[in-house]
Amino acid sequence: MRRDTLRQALGQTRSLMMRVPAQIASTLLQLPPRDPPPTETIELCRRVPDLVGDWNTQAAALHSSEHRLEVTEEKLRRMTSLAQAERDKAASLELMVKDLENKTDDVARIQDALNLITGKRKARSHLPEERPPRRARFDEAGGNGSLR
Repeated sequence: MRRDTLRQALGQTRSLMMRVPAQIASTLLQLPPRDPPPTETIELCRRVPDLVGDWNTQAAALHSSEHRLEVTEEKLRRMTSLAQAERDKAASLELMVKDLENKTDDVARIQDALNLITGKRKARSHLPEERPPRRARFDEAGGNGSLR
């Protein structure tokens, strides 16, 4: 919406700039011969074509900037879409990992049950067992605190 407003304002300004020299010229022609036109007015009439040229240059620059903006917006939309796809993949992989962890736990439980049934060894927990830390024993005879 902002671009449309800028385009409209630029078009109106360009139209006004094209009409101004004609209006100034007609005003100058209507002045009585004894009142010469002010120097500023004559200088402005001479500068109007340059100003219109500047406006055209700025309009071309604006158009180029709009095009770059549109290209950048499209790239941003594509990158956002790709990022969402990557997030979806990551979420899917997380679910797959959790599922595999659950299956691994199930396999460990089944292996423990089979081992109990076949009598091969004692049942082990599917979770790692925490062992208490080992304590150093002191030499009781010498009492010097040396380890056995």
